[in-house]
Amino acid sequence: MQTDPNWANFLYDQQNDKIQLIDFGASREYTKEFMDGWFRLLRAALEGDREVMRVESQNLGYLTGEENDVSGTPGVSILRSAVRCRPT
Repeated sequence: MQTDPNWANFLYDQQNDKIQLIDFGASREYTKEFMDGWFRLLRAALEGDREVMRVESQNLGYLTGEENDVSGTPGVSILRSAVRCRPT
């Protein structure tokens, strides 16, 4: 996974309609279990399922489970807003 979302680290291959990563200095490998959870979190965000987003965020360590509605909601809201901006 690329962990440095700097646009200069990506190239768009128009012929093949693919994005290419050109800087591997900020990339890292994750376990299948972590990525499965991350994809569940992303799917929940795309579907607007805030409860699954909260649970998966806790499972991944993004939230501790001790957040209240005020401190825990912004992260879920930000992720939800980010996926709403995706191109169709």
